[in-house]
Amino acid sequence: MLILDRVLCELAAVQEVEEDFVRNLPKITEESARELDRELTLEELEVALNSMQNGHSPGIDGLLVEFFKAFWSVIGQDLLEVLRASINEGRLPLSSHRAVLTLLPKKGDQTDIRNWCPVSLLCTDCKVLSRALATRLGKVMEQVIHFDQTYCVPGRSIHDNVHLIRDILDVSRLLDWPVLTPSKTTSRPAGHVCGLLLGQAALLLLGQAAPQSILYLPKEESG
Repeated sequence: MLILDRVLCELAAVQEVEEDFVRNLPKITEESARELDRELTLEELEVALNSMQNGHSPGIDGLLVEFFKAFWSVIGQDLLEVLRASINEGRLPLSSHRAVLTLLPKKGDQTDIRNWCPVSLLCTDCKVLSRALATRLGKVMEQVIHFDQTYCVPGRSIHDNVHLIRDILDVSRLLDWPVLTPSKTTSRPAGHVCGLLLGQAALLLLGQAAPQSILYLPKEESG
């Protein structure tokens, strides 16, 4: 019973941490939510299409990006209606669920399957929709993604991360903070992680019963 009580207590603590984590997640503004939820427009699709490069292989329907650009005045409105209906019904056209799988050669022995890279070729209409929705998300990502995360956030640069790491190392030396490095990860007690979390110093104490999906702690090598 003591083991069971301990497991239940640790699971309850983990659940409390999860609820607190979700409760404190950053949220977008109501105005941004309305912007994301509004219907697609023909202008959005056209901007997305024109931002795509020519010369790429088509999907299963064989229609190139060049075809959509050349005949946009003819097919644009029809594509808009199809995509609006797909979003409202929560179901994309069958062609958007299919892809042409092809193999691209890499360096090395071409008779070795590991030297081939599989690539999925999607239909252009699906990629136009994806590009349009990604453009919308790009306008609000900075509201929910911490400023220390720079990848894929418009207006941010990886150089900021380089300066941040230098500042962390300088501060850690000045204040004599222990810094977790790859060479020290296996020497720390299981269940303890020390580091910087969202710009703040944090020590996470995780119970042994914590699910592995929450945090992966590498096991020490038996020697």
